[in-house]
Amino acid sequence: TDQDGRDVWGAAVLFTPVGEGSVSAREVVSDEQGYVDIEWFFGLIIGTRVLQVESGKAELAVTVQASAAPPAEIVPVSPLAASARTQETAEEVALLVTDRFGHPSEGVRVIFRVTAGTLGRRSMRTGADGLATTDWTFGAALQGHFLRAVVEDVGELLFTGEVLPGLPQRMERI
Repeated sequence: TDQDGRDVWGAAVLFTPVGEGSVSAREVVSDEQGYVDIEWFFGLIIGTRVLQVESGKAELAVTVQASAAPPAEIVPVSPLAASARTQETAEEVALLVTDRFGHPSEGVRVIFRVTAGTLGRRSMRTGADGLATTDWTFGAALQGHFLRAVVEDVGELLFTGEVLPGLPQRMERI
């Protein structure tokens, strides 16, 4: 608009992304109602984006926050196979939830289920780093130790547990 608030058609408008990102057109001419239309691509890095807009003597900086896309993948951080003696805790089970670009997904609910043994936690939300963890203590059974980590609408990971032989409890002299 001009100084009197009237639409200005035919005005050249320049768009300049500051830092990461790009625009579909660097320069656009306003239509009969004084509007312009472009697409602004934020790029793959999460964070603050700034778009500098100029037309004549007018300047404007548009600032937005680029965030992660919806969760799309579960990636194991700890080995998918663990081993421990019965009634002992295996190494911590850890996984990473990411969006389709590989960015960590924060606040995603992960449910842990076991066929044998006990868990430090049965569910949790991922942190800002996209990680979810739990401790897994093996039960008395010698076989059938499985842990499933489930993320709704994304999928699941299957961790397996191998029970190691117990330590001798006593020795006899023969």
